[in-house]
Amino acid sequence: MLTLLPAVVVVVAACSNGPDAPPVGESALVCTDAFCLSYPQAWAVVDKGAEHVALAHPDAPDTLLASVGMVNLEALVVAAGELWPQQPDAVVRIFWSQIDGGEADVGEVRPQLDGSVRSVGVFRGGRLWFGLYPIDASHGVGVEVRAPNRSWETHAAVFMDGLRVLARS
Repeated sequence: MLTLLPAVVVVVAACSNGPDAPPVGESALVCTDAFCLSYPQAWAVVDKGAEHVALAHPDAPDTLLASVGMVNLEALVVAAGELWPQQPDAVVRIFWSQIDGGEADVGEVRPQLDGSVRSVGVFRGGRLWFGLYPIDASHGVGVEVRAPNRSWETHAAVFMDGLRVLARS
């Protein structure tokens, strides 16, 4: 048991540093050609394109980050050296296997009734929430929220619940 203690201390430390989350408050809306996203109003859009949005929180703009964008599921799987096709939950696990050189730890992968998959875990910089919203067999929208600790879960839920994928042309 003593040999596991240092690893547990590292994981706990990675999940507890940084500011605690303030209340979520009001939501704001941003739209691209591909999706619309409701997000906590305190977050700021720092980059926006036709198929992506990046946001940061002013309490820690280098570590409180969110990004939403189009994902080529097949390319992600093949780049990881895996065989295509894969189910969305397997794609999410493959995504996690690529974070921090494979050092990230996905704690939970939850397929949703609408076909999306939500996951949460830890990485070197803290806590990560990732949602994958498939559009078709090989394309989807990914929502990623990075924060220093689990107190930001309510903020991550606003991002995950606030995504509306627009019809593809």
